[in-house]
Amino acid sequence: MINEMQTRYRPTLKKILKLLIVLLIIDLILSIAWLKYVSYQFSHNDTVDSSSVDALIILMGDFNDNYTALGNQTLRRLNHALSLARQYNINTFLCVGGSRPTNNVYGANLMKQYLVNQAIDDDNILTETHSYDSQTNWQNAKSIITQQGWQTVFLVSTPLHLQRFKQIIADHPIDTKVKFKAISYKTTSPEVTFWELWQNVHYNWAANISTLLPQSLRAQLLMLIRPQH
Repeated sequence: MINEMQTRYRPTLKKILKLLIVLLIIDLILSIAWLKYVSYQFSHNDTVDSSSVDALIILMGDFNDNYTALGNQTLRRLNHALSLARQYNINTFLCVGGSRPTNNVYGANLMKQYLVNQAIDDDNILTETHSYDSQTNWQNAKSIITQQGWQTVFLVSTPLHLQRFKQIIADHPIDTKVKFKAISYKTTSPEVTFWELWQNVHYNWAANISTLLPQSLRAQLLMLIRPQH
């Protein structure tokens, strides 16, 4: 009886396995293509007068698994910002986002502490601790940029994040010149794994799709994922 069932279902299982393999291959091809496409958009460095850049704005990425420290995504952004600060002689930093009150942690404060540990003057680091997603990141950062009267700023994050952020800024423009400064996945520190890139691409797709939802529904989902009370 068991042998008969195995014989009967074996062709079906093989078909399912083949289908899954094909879907995985398609997914990998699309993931690599999308990553290369997005990265290419931010691979060209604009000629910028170093004296004209008022501040570096660093967007929060991730925490570690138990929300006690910064994750590798955020560390890469911070290290890239430090490199840009040295290259363009920029002294002012704005750390944005990472509000997780239910975990009693605010990413912007952790980012500031990291910069202080890297010999950046505490007085030169501003923090925005109330935002929890890309839209509120820009909403709050935009207010600070306006208050400070900055004319030109560098915005630091990953290519995938900046792809979404670029559209948000286009929808909510500002007079200040915003220069996108994406990290390079090839030279970033800490090094990025293929598994991380695969996860980031799919997160990027999900985040892009979420923008198609009604704003009220999207806000409700965000509050479930990242409660602010």
